[in-house]
Amino acid sequence: PDRLGYDAHPVGTSGELLLGGLAFPGSPALSGHSDGDVVLHAVADALLGAANLGDLGRIFPANEQTPRGADSGELLREVVARAGAAGLTPRWVDLTITARSPRLADRLPEMASKIAALLSISAAAVSVKASTGNLVGDEGEGRAVRCTVLLLAEQKGG
Repeated sequence: PDRLGYDAHPVGTSGELLLGGLAFPGSPALSGHSDGDVVLHAVADALLGAANLGDLGRIFPANEQTPRGADSGELLREVVARAGAAGLTPRWVDLTITARSPRLADRLPEMASKIAALLSISAAAVSVKASTGNLVGDEGEGRAVRCTVLLLAEQKGG
């Protein structure tokens, strides 16, 4: 099955930005209960959708059950394990990050490799693109970062 994943968070005023499991020093963190990594959240939601397991917020609610500042890489690892237990294996990911800043082009291959490692797939099966959103909306004006993901997964025995 293939599924769409989506996440967006407002830009905060402190901390360090994390996108796709990579740190971007000098850019403020995204606001949220976890570390705010919209890329890993969108990938996780796409995989959860493909496995028909709900969404990230139901599994890791923004309350005392999930520690504040939770590592999104760890959350994605748990989602991969749950999808695997449901007989689903991720095979291919295509994603677009929409943000005014920071400039992402030089780090996209590294991000693809990081996401591939978290999903246990080849980096060649992960396409990561970036857009400024033509500098419109909250993302284009630097108030938010958004990520949209298309994920293809394979069902065991199918």
